[in-house]
Amino acid sequence: MGFFSKLRKGLEKTKHSLIQNIETVVRGYAKIDDDMYDDLEAVMLTGDIGVETTEYLLDQIRTGVKSKEIRDGNDVVPYLEKCIVALLNENDEPVPETDGPRVIFIVGVNGVGKTTTIGKLAKYYKQQGKSVMLAAGDTFRAAASEQLTIWAERVGVPIVKHQEGADAAAVIFDATASAKAKGVDILLVDTAGRLQTKSNLMEELRKMARVAGRNIEGAPQETLLVLDATTGQ
Repeated sequence: MGFFSKLRKGLEKTKHSLIQNIETVVRGYAKIDDDMYDDLEAVMLTGDIGVETTEYLLDQIRTGVKSKEIRDGNDVVPYLEKCIVALLNENDEPVPETDGPRVIFIVGVNGVGKTTTIGKLAKYYKQQGKSVMLAAGDTFRAAASEQLTIWAERVGVPIVKHQEGADAAAVIFDATASAKAKGVDILLVDTAGRLQTKSNLMEELRKMARVAGRNIEGAPQETLLVLDATTGQ
């Protein structure tokens, strides 16, 4: 089983649980009313869909009811699936090819498994015949670079790192310069755990991105958010 096949399998339980909960709600109502909307909202929010997306989907259901596309509870789930597919396809653009190294930032909160994910991605890309380099951009957590070094050694790829407490942007500068000079295909950048509400830490991430873009045009070409690597997400 390939890497992304395992990823999809890991998400199956979450997907089926959410759909089953939604089906349970809509089947429990003889008619579509405010109480059903309230219960749907609760299921979506507890399923980690998020407030903004939940409000959007509920508005879409109301629109479907008004347009008669939804006539009873049995029509809700198929209609929801159509809305979610359309929502996902809005930004489903292929990642453009690059002349130089493709820089991929790995971000997320503390403890979700960013470094472990980098190890898995490094192996995946190497198996695809790509040359890979790692950048130890998490200079805050104790032994973070040592942990990433272990992964680099296991996979057999080079790593660029500085001492603990160093400027993360300086690591990115050296890593992107090295990757460009050596003609590396993929540069995987580890980052310190941070919440999106911490403005100073988010600014540090922006600085890292700016520095990457100075050495390699368009970098970082991708940013991957790790939710919980231990459950396959």
